[in-house]
Amino acid sequence: MRKELSGLRIGIFRCLAAVLFVLAAAPAASAQESPAVDPQLSENLKELKEKWQGMSPEEKQKYREMFKEFMKKSPEEREEIKQKVKKFKKLPPEKQKEILEKHKAFASLPKEDREQIIKHFQKYKELSKERKDELRKLYKKIMELPPGKRKAIMKNLKLWKELPPEKKQQLIKKYKEKQKQKNNK
Repeated sequence: MRKELSGLRIGIFRCLAAVLFVLAAAPAASAQESPAVDPQLSENLKELKEKWQGMSPEEKQKYREMFKEFMKKSPEEREEIKQKVKKFKKLPPEKQKEILEKHKAFASLPKEDREQIIKHFQKYKELSKERKDELRKLYKKIMELPPGKRKAIMKNLKLWKELPPEKKQQLIKKYKEKQKQKNNK
């Protein structure tokens, strides 16, 4: 059974490759004659074909693995990804470039750091709109500070996170008392 499926997959890929090859090789004029074939699609397929042919076997394998991972996803997840790609393509080129640069920077981080960022982002998504607005304003204020002060704030934040809850409560209480005294003067 497994061998049959493997053979079927190979057959499907060969068929798909043949269709893509024919579409890519079709001249733009014939694409304009037939309303079913988009001339832009034909050009894009030609470009893809040329890129593919110029890739090393290692690069091609990377894309094959990505394709396999994509196909393991549910149809709903695949559709969601396709919609995100469509949305991305509608963005202005400079915004696309900015997003890709940020993605590249994120992808270059160690796995633990990426997981930590994703975890924080998921928590952020669950916050109320008001709390998100507060955090955005706070972030903006922090980013306006000189780098030395920003670094000190981040260091203190890290120390704060490591404190036990009782110690945090004591410090909050102490801070509130100081604020109250300050306001009474």
